[in-house]
Amino acid sequence: MGPPGAGAVVPPGEEPTQEEIVEYAVYLGMDPEADVDLLYIAEWALTAPLPDGWTEHNDASGNEFYYNAMTGVSTYEHPLDEHYRAYYRRIKEQR
Repeated sequence: MGPPGAGAVVPPGEEPTQEEIVEYAVYLGMDPEADVDLLYIAEWALTAPLPDGWTEHNDASGNEFYYNAMTGVSTYEHPLDEHYRAYYRRIKEQR
């Protein structure tokens, strides 16, 4: 079983491009050439819905950030990114 939000349904026309998937893979710490068979993890991360309680906003400079009204926490990183990094590391170690 994958991390939360894995395999989320993406509306037609909103699927990430291969370039976006590769860029996100690098952001997550993956090697897109050595881990080509694991790029689905980056795609999952790109399309993951926000966890309950989180909302997406833009700061004064237009940068996207996330806010959790229940905890008062805000972050520029998607709240599930670390879950996807950990999932990638776990799968990589199992090879």
